[in-house]
Amino acid sequence: KISAATKLVGASILFFLISRICRLYFDTYYLILNFVTFLFFLYDKFISRNSNATTRISETFMFSLCISGGWLGALSAMLLFNHKIRKSSFLFTFILTVAVDIILSYQLS
Repeated sequence: KISAATKLVGASILFFLISRICRLYFDTYYLILNFVTFLFFLYDKFISRNSNATTRISETFMFSLCISGGWLGALSAMLLFNHKIRKSSFLFTFILTVAVDIILSYQLS
């Protein structure tokens, strides 16, 4: 069985490579990615409030979206809908993914 950390690293690398391949469409990529990330966080918030919901969006997937450049959409959804704000382990990992994304973007630009 593949661990969550391995999935996160693999998905992050895939998203990161796709973003670099699409360098011509860089602005469009980030605009769409942040919008999609915002929608995933909003959907997860909606599911968390629904008592009949059985499946939530995995944090690994959310972090993959964040580290691939969608962290601004995630942050917007987190602040607007108070989603995942009180969970300290999520916030710590979120801040770490934002830092990694900024450092990688700076190093590769």
